[in-house]
Amino acid sequence: MAFRLGADARGDAREVRTVCAEASVRIIAALTAGDASARDHAMDLLAADALITYAIEAAVSDAPDLAQEMDAMVRDLASISSAV
Repeated sequence: MAFRLGADARGDAREVRTVCAEASVRIIAALTAGDASARDHAMDLLAADALITYAIEAAVSDAPDLAQEMDAMVRDLASISSAV
């Protein structure tokens, strides 16, 4: 997973929601730019899924900002589909 996070893997743990969500968005954006349906991209899709799951879990742990955090994640993911 550290490979997918790049330099952000060594970042501040308090930013885990943002780092994981942005990494997931980068993976999905790269896949949608090509042929994401190919079987050889299965691990990439699983990594994106795991990263967005981690981001949601991190957002839930900080419940006061949950709605705002979820809105931001949905906007980030929606921006990919509108760009395709």
